[in-house]
Amino acid sequence: MSIRYIFASLAMAAAFGCAAATPEWEQPGVVALNREPMKATFFNFESVEKAVAGDMAASQYYRSLDGTWSFAYTQGTDRRPVDFYKPGYDISSWKTIQVPGMMQAQGYGKPIFTNIKYPFPANQPFIPHDLNEVGSYRRDFEVPAGWQERDVFLHIGAAGAAYYIWINGEKVGYSEDSKLPSEFNIGKFVRAGRNTIAIELYRWADGSYLEDQDFWRVSGIERSVYIYAEPKARLRDFTVTAALDKAHYRDGIFALEAAMAGQPAGGSIVASIYDGARSVWSAAAPSLPAGHRRCAPRCPM
Repeated sequence: MSIRYIFASLAMAAAFGCAAATPEWEQPGVVALNREPMKATFFNFESVEKAVAGDMAASQYYRSLDGTWSFAYTQGTDRRPVDFYKPGYDISSWKTIQVPGMMQAQGYGKPIFTNIKYPFPANQPFIPHDLNEVGSYRRDFEVPAGWQERDVFLHIGAAGAAYYIWINGEKVGYSEDSKLPSEFNIGKFVRAGRNTIAIELYRWADGSYLEDQDFWRVSGIERSVYIYAEPKARLRDFTVTAALDKAHYRDGIFALEAAMAGQPAGGSIVASIYDGARSVWSAAAPSLPAGHRRCAPRCPM
């Protein structure tokens, strides 16, 4: 074996080793792990009356995780508290942070304003690890015993640039898209009673190269965080299309496409249009097992 061949072999081994160690937040092909598919913004209430009122906090299947979290801030990814997600990890000396809220607005790091220049040395898709900032969030929360027969989901309204999630010491998933909500099915990770959630948030990620605009650069969990419980068969998504009757341009056409998820179940979907608290129109689409069905009745204007 020649010396040149040995050097080549070592170089290849080092290259493969580096590739294997590349974190998700430096891999453009990875924007999420175990995240639920994106959907329209809505909440499945347990009654028509609560749906019309529109107050999620009034639902017995909703729990807010907003408020005070235990928090540690580090600059340099190698300095972060790697094992903080473990329930037995001592966080008694940690400070606190309010969620939702930006880290920089609460004394952790500095806000940056720049236009055409990146706030870090450009080497797409990589971020200098010694410059990247990490926020480690942790708190306890309660899951009601009455949720045991339902699927439980975690909703993070917006956070970023990238973050990992653990519950009770188990890794749940990962997400980017700092201005979009992310949801995770956490049913297999939670138990009735007290649970522990940990979020490790990175200020910069590969997506930060795409978010280079004329605005203040701040980071954190910037919108509400909550958990909610759904039936085993549930409405997962819907699309509403409004059009006009092209023959006479007199009547409106209302079309609803609903996507069901979870266990197969019989039943129907009833679509209603409300003027305030008063129902002005309603129609049903029969025979709706889990899957997609389209309801397109005509609604006079």
